[in-house]
Amino acid sequence: MTDTCRTRALARDQRLIVGATWCPHTQKALRQNFTTNSVMLNQCPNGKELRAMLIKQTSWETIPLVFDGPHLIGGCDELVQFMRKNKR
Repeated sequence: MTDTCRTRALARDQRLIVGATWCPHTQKALRQNFTTNSVMLNQCPNGKELRAMLIKQTSWETIPLVFDGPHLIGGCDELVQFMRKNKR
């Protein structure tokens, strides 16, 4: 596993979207202007292993996984709700 993908996906010290370029839900999440930080699992060597590790840690089995720092918001639908709730 490359250090870049693993480090960015597991650090969770900032907002992050973990998904895949082929996933429409990931693309929708990226359009929410929540963060520019993302890890695309299909572009990471050993992305399947990284995804398995994230599932084990979070119990979230679908992509995207949206993090607000160390806190898992959820997926795309949860991000949309989060953005609406926190809109100023």
